[in-house]
Amino acid sequence: MDSLQTQQKILYLLDLSQKEYKKYIYEKYLNTEDIPLFMREFYSESSSWFTNTDIESMKNTIHWSSIDDQKKIKLLDDDLDEYFENYNDNYSEYSYDSSKSSRSYQSDITDISKLSNTSSNSL
Repeated sequence: MDSLQTQQKILYLLDLSQKEYKKYIYEKYLNTEDIPLFMREFYSESSSWFTNTDIESMKNTIHWSSIDDQKKIKLLDDDLDEYFENYNDNYSEYSYDSSKSSRSYQSDITDISKLSNTSSNSL
């Protein structure tokens, strides 16, 4: 098999896999009354579901869809916990403390009012 034939075969297989993926999503998630309408709309519009074109992302979506709901909830809760733990650790030094601020909101108002008075006096 020459290089051109190999490329054509790969393109054919990729196209076929996309069609099979869309068929899978359509039949399992979009064409069923068992799933609420708002979720079917989400699946049809989401770039991670029906309109997905990335092979790795397709694999991840199929894998995610195979996990039962209770396990998904646990995984998502764990992700949120980890996110907020890291967020609090990483950003605690940046928390806002108005007593340490060199400028206050009031000083901004004062600055603006000075500009207003100056411009009205010049007219």
